[in-house]
Amino acid sequence: MSDERRSIGGGARLRAAREARGISIESVAAELRIRVPIIRGLEAEDPAYLPERIYTLGMLRTYATYLDLDPEAIVGSWAGFPAITRADATYRSDEPSRSPRFGGGALRSLTTYGGIGLLAIVVALFVGAQVLRYAAPPSLSIETPAEAVSTLDAETLSVEMRGTSNSKARIRIERLGGETITAIADETGLWSVEVPLDRGKNELSITALDDGTGTASAETLTRVLIVPLPTGGGPKLELLGPTEGARIENAPVRIEASSEPGQVLSVTATPATGSPVVTQFTADSSGGIASDLLLPAGEWRITLAAAGLGGATSTVERSVSVTYSGVVITVEATGSGSWVRAWSDGVVDPTTGSTGLTLVKGGRFTIKATRLVELRFGSPASLTLSLNGRILDRLGEVGVTGAWAFAPNGSVTPSNRK
Repeated sequence: MSDERRSIGGGARLRAAREARGISIESVAAELRIRVPIIRGLEAEDPAYLPERIYTLGMLRTYATYLDLDPEAIVGSWAGFPAITRADATYRSDEPSRSPRFGGGALRSLTTYGGIGLLAIVVALFVGAQVLRYAAPPSLSIETPAEAVSTLDAETLSVEMRGTSNSKARIRIERLGGETITAIADETGLWSVEVPLDRGKNELSITALDDGTGTASAETLTRVLIVPLPTGGGPKLELLGPTEGARIENAPVRIEASSEPGQVLSVTATPATGSPVVTQFTADSSGGIASDLLLPAGEWRITLAAAGLGGATSTVERSVSVTYSGVVITVEATGSGSWVRAWSDGVVDPTTGSTGLTLVKGGRFTIKATRLVELRFGSPASLTLSLNGRILDRLGEVGVTGAWAFAPNGSVTPSNRK
């Protein structure tokens, strides 16, 4: 080894070898199952983040071997602990082997070799325990709230959660239908975090993550926190659209509302004459609702209702007028989906093009024409169609191709389109 090579510390040689291979510290930590702070400490020769000396020597050798370096040379040139000696690095004997002779010398030799064997066993046990210690998943407990299900005061809109885990573990709290909140345990493993709450039921899932080893707690803990709605009042409900007296032409009625996250809204549209249209919409994680309500032509009174946990209900109403001119066909894949081709007033409609399109479950499109819309389907019974806001009965059979023509007066007749 040259003087220049010898002058470079073991930690610097580890770092240089790792960077030359283009390997990140995180990748090394995951591969060797050694925490990231310990890898940094080995490279920086800084014992502040390292375990006891005997563990550190074992990890140095493991890291050096991983990088195809001489582990004894790395240990001998590593300055993280004062006076790492040759005895720390390894046991070697450069003397030629001699036949043992019975007597005092032989007994001393057996004693020496026996002591070295015992030391090797002890070192192996310590290193194994250290590896298990750092590879084991982090522990997790919740001290507050202690109960799995708790009912809080009606005015409680946040709660402090406290518990224990591993030192520096990352605590992840996921709210059903809401955001994710994180906290970091301190050196002793204690953690706490303020969690915002909504009125109603708040379902929380809690896990612990060890970023050094990439392991997660063996189980996910849960807490359900219920914040009662104010006495005599229903859930929050604000109807943003349509406006009162709105006139909707050749389109569904766009319902836009704001409520509690996950709130189910019952929607009833009552015409001047005839049967009402009843459906439900569910608010997203922010409490928003934006959905289309298909209604035939006529004057309608739309009522939205949100029921609370205690039975209290909030309602809002709007009156709208719906009109159609020509033909408006809405096609939605509610089953397995289907191939579709469309013609508007005798011309291939650009929505599907001349080759048609495949509509998968949940897909939807609208075709408008002045006189006639013609549609050919690969599996018409897998689709739901509305003609000028009126939901049509099922057409054809599943998997059997067919074509139909749709007129402004609401008639539906077979078509010879191919």
